[in-house]
Amino acid sequence: MRYCLLAFFCAMSFFLRADVPSAEDIKAAKGHEQLVLLNQYMRSQAFIDARMALSLVESLKPNLPLNQFPKEKLYLHLWQGVALNFIGNRRDALILLDTVINESTSAGLSDVTVEALLQRATIYEEQSNSDLALTDRFNVLSMIEHKGDYKLLADTQSAIGMTYFSQAKFTRAFEWLLNAKENYKAIDLERGIVHTLGRIGSIYRSIGDLDNALSYQLQTIEGQRKVGNKKSLAIAFNNTAIVYKDLGKYQEAIEMHTKSLELKREIGYERGMVYSFNNLGETHRLAGDLATAKSYLVKAEELANKLNNRMLLGSTNLYLGRIAITEKRYEDAERILAMAMETYRKRNSASRIAEGLVEQANLAIQTQQHQSAVSLLKEAIEYAQKAQKNVVLFKAYELLSQVYANIGDFRSAYDMQVTFRESKDKLFDLNSQQRVEMLVVKNQIEETKRNLEFVKQQAKLTESELNHEIANRNLLMLGGLSFVLLLWYLYSQRVNKRELKLVKQSQSEIAEKEQKLSLALWASGDVLWSWDLKAQTVSRENADDLSALPDGKVDPTWQNLKAHVHQDDFHRLTTHLESIKNQQEEAFEVAYRVKNKAGEWAWVQDKGKVVETDSEGRPLRVAGIQHDITILKQQEADLVVLNTELEQRVQQRTKDLVAALNDLKATQQSLVEAEKMAALGSLVAGLAHELNTPLGTAMMAVTHLHAELQQLDAKVQENKITKAELTEGFKVLAESGDLIFSGVNRTSALVEQFKRVSVSERGEGRASESFAALVNAAFKTAWQASGAPKHVELLDVSGGNITTYSDPLMQVLELLISNAINHAEPNGQLSIKVSCYERNNFYEVLVEDNGIGVAENELTKIFNPFYTLARHRGHVGLGLNIVFNLVSQVLGGEINCERSELGGAKFRFTVEKVHEKLLV
Repeated sequence: MRYCLLAFFCAMSFFLRADVPSAEDIKAAKGHEQLVLLNQYMRSQAFIDARMALSLVESLKPNLPLNQFPKEKLYLHLWQGVALNFIGNRRDALILLDTVINESTSAGLSDVTVEALLQRATIYEEQSNSDLALTDRFNVLSMIEHKGDYKLLADTQSAIGMTYFSQAKFTRAFEWLLNAKENYKAIDLERGIVHTLGRIGSIYRSIGDLDNALSYQLQTIEGQRKVGNKKSLAIAFNNTAIVYKDLGKYQEAIEMHTKSLELKREIGYERGMVYSFNNLGETHRLAGDLATAKSYLVKAEELANKLNNRMLLGSTNLYLGRIAITEKRYEDAERILAMAMETYRKRNSASRIAEGLVEQANLAIQTQQHQSAVSLLKEAIEYAQKAQKNVVLFKAYELLSQVYANIGDFRSAYDMQVTFRESKDKLFDLNSQQRVEMLVVKNQIEETKRNLEFVKQQAKLTESELNHEIANRNLLMLGGLSFVLLLWYLYSQRVNKRELKLVKQSQSEIAEKEQKLSLALWASGDVLWSWDLKAQTVSRENADDLSALPDGKVDPTWQNLKAHVHQDDFHRLTTHLESIKNQQEEAFEVAYRVKNKAGEWAWVQDKGKVVETDSEGRPLRVAGIQHDITILKQQEADLVVLNTELEQRVQQRTKDLVAALNDLKATQQSLVEAEKMAALGSLVAGLAHELNTPLGTAMMAVTHLHAELQQLDAKVQENKITKAELTEGFKVLAESGDLIFSGVNRTSALVEQFKRVSVSERGEGRASESFAALVNAAFKTAWQASGAPKHVELLDVSGGNITTYSDPLMQVLELLISNAINHAEPNGQLSIKVSCYERNNFYEVLVEDNGIGVAENELTKIFNPFYTLARHRGHVGLGLNIVFNLVSQVLGGEINCERSELGGAKFRFTVEKVHEKLLV
């Protein structure tokens, strides 16, 4: 896009006067003359040294007679807007141009309005607002198309074509540029034709047809040499070098860039020299010569700093960053690429931002920062899609697939590879289609030109026939009046002879035109035919190679066509011919195969139209043209074969990827089995740990009880026990009994929880119940079990009826609400929200709160058995494990935890929707 804008600025220079006034000349002038000279200066310098031009305007503005000359005032504001855009101040530029358009429209200054619309369209295109740019340019087209200004018309058509080019609508762009080229030819404007050739070459480059692109760019170079505009020639060398670079011919690209640089240095085009230094640096880098590449990029940086234009350094820093990555100077690469991205984001250049993000991602990959690389590549893909930068998009897809593979996310890596392949195949198909469409457009324009010439010949023939009829009429009138005007007889004879001479001359001219028509038909290879329906005869011209329709008599049953027309196409052709005879159609167009003189089948495109009818509208004569389209059909067949081969390759690659995926699934299954064994060991260890504490307490109490009973028994046997000792003994026995009861009770409760971990029952069956009722019941149970805290509230429940196992679902809701209450801030206000959404094959349930939430590093552990952060408060760590088992094994769903919009934790789980007989 950057090079397209350069070409546009070059085209604008054609409007400029050769004798641009200097700043001193302007300052020396006064009044209206000073204003006119300032506009001439601004028109030139707004594209070259915009800052100096704006400074000159500000210094002269107080003394300018702007209000006395509104047209010159609007032109000055217009060029100020162009200069502001050139230095990057697009906002103020658009405000000025909007004002100029509104005021010039109100004042009826159409030439000012046209110029302002064209400049505003250029700014919109730089901002990627191509639709607005098209609107402005079509408005210009509607204002100038009837004024006879073919140069401005062609310029506008060319600009519309380049806008469609920026939208990747290459067929439309090609059509508009061809129309512009024909208008340039009509006024014999060589420089316009040459510019159009270069732009057509850019279209071919964009659809991947580099051979045609190179051919057009080389034609552009030769044309620019004839025109003699060195700046345009330098740009043509630059564009040709880019095509050579795409072809991998780096030495030829370097030679072209060097020629471009020499011309820019010769004419003092320093801004363009920065671009050439950058291009030479990048091309040398691609060729492997890093030292020379860095030397050119350093020159680009020095010249941009000299021009005080940091916006030119985006590409310089991008290319230097690539070299730093290659040389493994990662800290330098990070700093340089950051500067490049700062420039691109200021320019809001989506394509360049995408390139910079890909290089930053590449740097992150080299430094093992894989998560950062993933984030950068995803952003790069968004910008590349927005800018339709397919080369960058494909590179981002490949790098992202590589990163996913590096971090072990093979599923995402596979999906990204599939996306990459599909996108690449889709682009290939689109480019192929656009090549065919461009070929069709080119043929249609050429055919239109031929038809126009044919119409002109017919018009001249008709004129001659009219002259002949006039001569005959005059002759009859003279014969009828001869007996009255005998004296005028001799004079009438002389007049008649003169008229006959003119008729013969007209007939000679007609014969000459017919010869030219025959030559035109011979050059194009088309066959001109005429079918006389009344006489049932057909005549053809220029049918040397084809024998599509035989000359002479036409069999009404069409049997004489069977020897010439392919049997598969015979019915289609005769159907159209019958439609013409039966007045069902006035014209037809059909493609079919006919035998040529070599006995081979050739494809023809046949177009016919009724050119003569009787008084009742019945056709008397049909004329048309046959065009040989054998090559086009062969190309279509080649495309079909190519697409078939591509489909077979894709199927084979898909088969290979499926095999790799099956291997991956087998590996994952082995890992799952290993994880199950590890989880079983963890469960047994946790079980032993939890049971050991209450059983140890009970055992200690039993031991102490046994010892105390032995002491009491001894004292009773000796008959020495006192009342106080007996009372104290009973107290110890009671305390030991309490400890034993507490330990056994705790053990019983733990065993009951352990039994709930193993979910084996689903209850009585599925039933349809109100989800809100289930939630309210679960909340009440959990709230009471937690001591009925006052700071807990249940928000409105959303969801209708739900059909599932009610008891397990009730237990899941109760455990999740209890978990939220038990882990909330002691004195903080806790809000709990429960929602249910019905999907196609499942229900989705959300339980969220505004509590303290779950730390990021804890999310993968909270469903493990015996994992808790509140063991000091008596929690065992089995609640969420029971929830996990109930959801996955009974309710047939999945569960995960994430951060809630309320500020706390959000548990999202699904419930399988199965259609079976419900409990009543």
